[in-house]
Amino acid sequence: MPNLQRSVDGDAGFIGIDTRANPATLKDGILQDGRNIRLDLQTLQVRKGIERLLTPADAAYVGNVIGAGTYVDSNGVEKVALISYIANTDSNYLTLFDPITESVGTRFPFPSGRKSISGPIQVLQANNKLYILRGEATRYITCATPSSLQKAENNGSSSSIIVTTLVPHGLVVGDEFVIETSHTQWNGPTATNNFVVATVPSTTTFTYNLTAGHTGGTSGYTIQVAKPVLVFDGLGVNLVKQGVIDGTQLGGTTPTSCDFPPTSTAIYHKNRIYCKYSKDEIAVSDYLPDANGNWVFDLTIQALTINQGDEQNIVGFHPWTRDEILVFKSNSIYSAKFADNTSTPDVVLADSYVRSLTFDIGCLAKNSIANVSGYVFFLSKRGVYRLEPQLDANLLANTAPMSTQIQKYIDRINQNYVHKSVATVYNGRYYLAVPLDNNSYNSHVLVYNLTNQMWESVDTYPSSFNADGIVVAKSGTNGSVNRMMFWTRNNGIYLSEETENDEYGDITSAPSFATYPYIPASADNPEIPEGIPLSFYLEPSVYQYTTIRGYALTRRYSFNTLQDKRFTTISTDLDFSSVGTVQTSIITYNPDTTSVLDIASTSSAEDKTRIFPVRKVAVGLDVELTTLFGRPIIKSVVVEATQIGRTTKNKD
Repeated sequence: MPNLQRSVDGDAGFIGIDTRANPATLKDGILQDGRNIRLDLQTLQVRKGIERLLTPADAAYVGNVIGAGTYVDSNGVEKVALISYIANTDSNYLTLFDPITESVGTRFPFPSGRKSISGPIQVLQANNKLYILRGEATRYITCATPSSLQKAENNGSSSSIIVTTLVPHGLVVGDEFVIETSHTQWNGPTATNNFVVATVPSTTTFTYNLTAGHTGGTSGYTIQVAKPVLVFDGLGVNLVKQGVIDGTQLGGTTPTSCDFPPTSTAIYHKNRIYCKYSKDEIAVSDYLPDANGNWVFDLTIQALTINQGDEQNIVGFHPWTRDEILVFKSNSIYSAKFADNTSTPDVVLADSYVRSLTFDIGCLAKNSIANVSGYVFFLSKRGVYRLEPQLDANLLANTAPMSTQIQKYIDRINQNYVHKSVATVYNGRYYLAVPLDNNSYNSHVLVYNLTNQMWESVDTYPSSFNADGIVVAKSGTNGSVNRMMFWTRNNGIYLSEETENDEYGDITSAPSFATYPYIPASADNPEIPEGIPLSFYLEPSVYQYTTIRGYALTRRYSFNTLQDKRFTTISTDLDFSSVGTVQTSIITYNPDTTSVLDIASTSSAEDKTRIFPVRKVAVGLDVELTTLFGRPIIKSVVVEATQIGRTTKNKD
């Protein structure tokens, strides 16, 4: 008779997920998979939900959000600046949202003719003002000197200019541009209607209007087809000074002085603005604005070309060491330094440089770049990497990405929309929102726990919720607490990690039972029995919400042997802080079976130790933990089995 030996295995806590390793070789506390969970103090709990902050009326007032960021006003109060487009007025607006009072403030319109229906939009605060970046120049139309075929001249009106081109200009009414001429009145630094195409009489002529009169004449020109940078000073949105494109053309007051170039990407670092000037060029401003409050750039000596001709775009920047910044291209990374001493061109050129860190790894989404404690995280085509200043970054090409443990999710990222990915570091975690599968929006959020140094969860949200962007701003009483917020195109701002459920959609007067008694199967979740929650009650007026389903799959318990064993019992240690339900299922291997073993519920705060029989003979067993309602804490799982002796026959 075989010697039945009782064995015990399990996890006394949980620290992370590893979806790629052999589940039978995972170490204690490592899960095969996890969704919508948080692993604090080595316990497992459902994440908190999102709370909709804009009422339907406020959301309609704000419009479709196409960009957002934080803005600190003159009183030192941090607010969220929402850049939006409203179709029925065909206009853009900047609206300030106060996260402390959770209220929407004044809506500031863009200058007439300045319009962006979608993106790219970046907001950047520098020197007490907020700059709205709307993209680089797409092309240039150039005429060195006036001629009968190509010129800019008076259009018979003191406020209208007609521009004649040698070849078809390709512009339509409403297109924005910047013109540089030797006729300084025509440049017009901030005139509201400047640099917007007013009429197109022919394929080689177009007109634009000034808001002030001018003297007549003709002039050569250079035209930059682009959406110039806008600036918000707390009172309104205006056009940043334009009219001098690169400092070497007709309108420059000095040989190298030029204005803030149109850009989609910039950072403010050490009292200077670093911006993407073109596909391969980065430019840096002088220190602080000039006496008139305008930023001055020198594209002759304060600009660097990054590996021109490699068919890669500059994606983003980030401060690196005290004197350098990181320059991310789509498949390479560089560090760049611009001279602090700008007294002479010789000094600038001698002290500025670019050096390559790697030619094998780059960044696919500028908003995936985030840092904490000196580490810089970013999403590349291979996965998520982390740079450390003290390491030799040239070794990156020989290292595996830190996202290897969740490679199955990385492989599902929709590469057609990966550039929309956004990230931030908040509350000891790196949050990365990405578009998975066929989604064109950020449908999932990958969460890395900086304390545990492991991936913690893949968060899923209602299908109508799109994580278009993330901001972290002061909230709570007197603005004493940093809170993470998602912004979405349709419904504005959502406070994350806040509620028991995920709020979304419109206000409803009664709950929907469309999902009862089962939650439909999906790529991330099997079909799960739900039932009516224990805390069910009618509410007079609430937003639509969905219960958050936490899911965890433990490592495989095989007791270090391929022999059959009789799995006898499973014990779970549960802590319910309020109403909640936990379902425990098992998956056995060789033979393969799936069974629901236990559903534990409570209607009040309670600690529970659940012990229930298994009665299965198999080689290995996984435990599935699914929270059907509430946010119970799962502390540990213990599996007991008895060895049933060695067999001399194959199961085949």
